[in-house]
Amino acid sequence: MKGIFFGLLLLPFFSVSQQSECWVAADQKLVFLLPDLTKPHVLPTPLYMPVTGSANTEIKWSWSPSAGLVDPLMKTANANILRPMFDLKKLGDLNGIATQNVYTISGYLPRLNLQCSASVNVYILPKIHPYEAFTPNGDDYNIRWYIDNITAYPEAEIIIYDRWGAIVYENYSNYEEKPFWGKMNGKELPTGPYMYRIKPHPEYPDVVGTLTIIR
Repeated sequence: MKGIFFGLLLLPFFSVSQQSECWVAADQKLVFLLPDLTKPHVLPTPLYMPVTGSANTEIKWSWSPSAGLVDPLMKTANANILRPMFDLKKLGDLNGIATQNVYTISGYLPRLNLQCSASVNVYILPKIHPYEAFTPNGDDYNIRWYIDNITAYPEAEIIIYDRWGAIVYENYSNYEEKPFWGKMNGKELPTGPYMYRIKPHPEYPDVVGTLTIIR
């Protein structure tokens, strides 16, 4: 399976059959794209942590960290079971910051003194919202292109093209410090539609669309 990682601690004096009694495997990432952060009641539905492992009931499973993990049967938080659910609501205020946390599951089989482990990268990414138009006409209102939540991605790649595909603006860091004012090399760009491509984060799909300059 692509992206599968086997976390086995190999001990020299155990047979293969013994070692197979404690095993766990995990997909390497779980990605959440958050909706509008002003509407926390629409947070994504909890998802199962993408792991599989031994069904041996003697194994004691533990997660580090365990914040956000819920036992789907008992409905208890900070669950230390093989396959809990990850619930963003259990994390509280996310502050609109893009985060990556490594969650590690460890299993221990006391009878054979066996251990096994695997890790999952959990990405929590606020959703950006590029505005469709702006009016750089000198009235100090809506005079630049706004992108909601772009501050969560200080290394976002942003490129704007004219209708012929020529680049009129590009930025690769801190958009709020160098926003698009509807100009190229200090000269005002004409009224009309422009195309854009935004790459907020390596785990965030490209955002493409059209913006309009209105003068």
